[in-house]
Amino acid sequence: MKRKTILLVALFMFTLVAFSYSPNPSIGVYRQGAEDLDVLILVATGFGHPFFTFRNYFQTAGASVSVISAESTTSVASCYNPAPTWINAEFLLSSFDLNTLSNYDCLFIPPGGHWQHLTLTPGVGELLAAAHAQGVLIGSLCIGQRVILEARDIVYGVKVAYYQQTHFLFESAGATPVADALVASDTLIATGSTGGGVPYLGGSNILPIDEFCHSFLKTALGRSFVQSCTVTPSSGGPTTTFSITVETQDPSTGLASVPSTNIASVVARVYPFNETIPAHNVTLSGTGFGTYTGSFTGIGSGEHSVAIEVMDNTFSLEVVRNAASISGPAAPAAPPDLLILLIGGGVGVAIAIIAVVYILRRRRT
Repeated sequence: MKRKTILLVALFMFTLVAFSYSPNPSIGVYRQGAEDLDVLILVATGFGHPFFTFRNYFQTAGASVSVISAESTTSVASCYNPAPTWINAEFLLSSFDLNTLSNYDCLFIPPGGHWQHLTLTPGVGELLAAAHAQGVLIGSLCIGQRVILEARDIVYGVKVAYYQQTHFLFESAGATPVADALVASDTLIATGSTGGGVPYLGGSNILPIDEFCHSFLKTALGRSFVQSCTVTPSSGGPTTTFSITVETQDPSTGLASVPSTNIASVVARVYPFNETIPAHNVTLSGTGFGTYTGSFTGIGSGEHSVAIEVMDNTFSLEVVRNAASISGPAAPAAPPDLLILLIGGGVGVAIAIIAVVYILRRRRT
């Protein structure tokens, strides 16, 4: 009975390993407009004044906005650059039901001095991890990025917009900061680059607010530059050449609150299964909204996934993971002599086991 149990467990584990990979089939699937979005904004004392700009942007687009306070009260004051303004939050983090996060599409953390309070407040990491697990888009920019790292596991393998005070922390968590992106959207994480802090350094005037809001809304609505991606092998074997075709589209079509942009570049990255370093980086040829093509030669054995990265002309990066999947060549067959030896050895072991079992049964009787 024990032998049967061990065998069944082994077969189950093999099946789990062999068939657990499945690509994301939802490329190009649009939701309705922003009026269908529910945005939750996390604040603490000292939140930045750009909060009001972001809240107004989301509400003007038609989204429903609620605020959750990390303080002991729902009354929260902004930072002192300029004079503080008080707001009333709808929820307290300390009593918030994490199971209700699935009712929201986005969790946004404004930039500002409240980041220090948030990183020291119990429950912030749990809120972020639960939101990510329930498919909620999480976004922040400037120093607000630091708060996302309270649930550092959710950024592993993700590309983020480079920010000078957090880039090394994201790298240590397995993320990749992108220096030439004002905004990056990848795997339910949306980030924006730097602001100027205090007014004499530029303050919020240099924050990429429009770029971030455009990208954040498009991502939340499931709108993508990538309509489809196909990867076609030309022949078999380890030196197979694969052709990549990506059909692009304007994700702002029919969404009045998001201005149209154009495509600056499209790159395909081919990753071995469960790895974060690509085996191939292919810059595709094409212009505007249309067809982009390219090719690469040779991949290792096993499953590979293809990610498509689109940079638009506002330096907003969109990363579409698992846009396609391909299989590498099978491992080479064993030489005939070795194969015969292995088969013969296996038969010999089987005979020996049968003989031992037979002798033990004879002794018992």
